[in-house]
Amino acid sequence: MMIGPNAMIHLIQYGLPGRTRRLALSILLLASLSACSDEIDVRGPRAAEYSDVGVGADESLSPVDGLVTYGPPHGPFAPAGKDYVLTNSSAVDLNYQLEALAPWVVLSGPEKGTVLARQSIQFTVLLDPSATVGLSPGTHSTLVTVRDLDSGTVLQQRDVELSITSGGFGSPSLLFSTFLGGANAGEETRDVAVDAAGNIYIAGGA
Repeated sequence: MMIGPNAMIHLIQYGLPGRTRRLALSILLLASLSACSDEIDVRGPRAAEYSDVGVGADESLSPVDGLVTYGPPHGPFAPAGKDYVLTNSSAVDLNYQLEALAPWVVLSGPEKGTVLARQSIQFTVLLDPSATVGLSPGTHSTLVTVRDLDSGTVLQQRDVELSITSGGFGSPSLLFSTFLGGANAGEETRDVAVDAAGNIYIAGGA
């Protein structure tokens, strides 16, 4: 026969001698605590739903594609460059450095510094026409990297691909030639040419 808690307490209070009663009450109390222990959270307040452990910075670089461009050795290039956004989405500040691995690539923006937690910085990848003049016709590839200054690890990288056109759309075309001079004057010729970018060239003299 099962005896419920209330009946057990009544029996202990009125049906047992004093010393036995105290012992039975202690046993009943321990049994009650054991029964409800699964419902008691003794760990204190619950942990936050979101927590950063602080091991490294969670960073991203957008867009995910690289810069693909083309043009004559001296430029102009199409497209001229590409914008990127470096985002630090963790609770840890990111000490970074941007690196262009070829001399004909230049970076516009903060190349070295700190991206604060939950913040972003923007930079642009461009080409330096003064450094591309010596490149031969064809495709030239390199990288732009984002490095963690604390660990030295390369966190992100993007391709840069430059196609140098042969002759290029910058080669000037002769528009006309004229002759200036006379019996008592110095003889001179003038050639006028223009390229596809709209640059005008005047040359000559004899």
